[in-house]
Amino acid sequence: MMAFGKPIFYEFAFNMLLSIKKCSADLPIQLIHDGNLKELSGREGMFDILTRIKRDDYIDGNKLQAGLAKCSMYDYLAFEETMYLDVDGLILKDITELFDQEEDFKIQKDEMHWVKSEEKLGKHFGIKEAIGCNSSMMFIRKGELTQSLFYLAKKEINNPLNKIDNGWFGMHPDELYLGVAMVKLNIEKPYFDFPYPIYLRRRIDYKGETLFKNIKINHHGIGVYGNKLYNHSICYRLYDYENTQNWNNIIGKNPRIKVDKLMRLKR
Repeated sequence: MMAFGKPIFYEFAFNMLLSIKKCSADLPIQLIHDGNLKELSGREGMFDILTRIKRDDYIDGNKLQAGLAKCSMYDYLAFEETMYLDVDGLILKDITELFDQEEDFKIQKDEMHWVKSEEKLGKHFGIKEAIGCNSSMMFIRKGELTQSLFYLAKKEINNPLNKIDNGWFGMHPDELYLGVAMVKLNIEKPYFDFPYPIYLRRRIDYKGETLFKNIKINHHGIGVYGNKLYNHSICYRLYDYENTQNWNNIIGKNPRIKVDKLMRLKR
């Protein structure tokens, strides 16, 4: 996991930590952070490994660049095999089975939201298309391929495309540059198997009620990425329900902040 830039991401990271301890208790957990560990209120010892990220790997000038941090993560990884998780979500069931991968890199499937123009891609990157993905969950096995992938993505994001088709809160989306790097390195099977591990539900995709139990059967986690205008309310309801259970069972009290406020503080 990574927490940097805004204090609220430490709260998200702690909630994610509790969900992993509930569902995959034997997995060691690493937090790559910006040094603001006081936000964990003395509970930083619940993480197995704490790794400080260099400022230049998440700040461009004086501007936060979360995508740059994710493209820089390879040199900070403590394990030979890592399941990277964005902190603004929760694990719903054991993820150890997701480490059983033949390929050294897996990522969740998504559309290429950021650049749809072949002309833009060709002019800037020298390719006709980039692989769409959602980097909120990634399996990374250290090796020549994955090192090349992240090094190339970091090189590309440090020479960013200034005008993308969809904005990302003023930051450069790591998914664009990882997608470009995957094409350039001829990575042909980057996606986790369907149904994809993380449940995402946009408000515009809502087509009838979905049961919590069905989400937990079909998916390993839930994400509340983006902002409130993006997520359907079922994601918030399930997040609060699961997070409250985790806090009560492990900490012995209710969560300090519910997800609605977490999301307001995130942006």
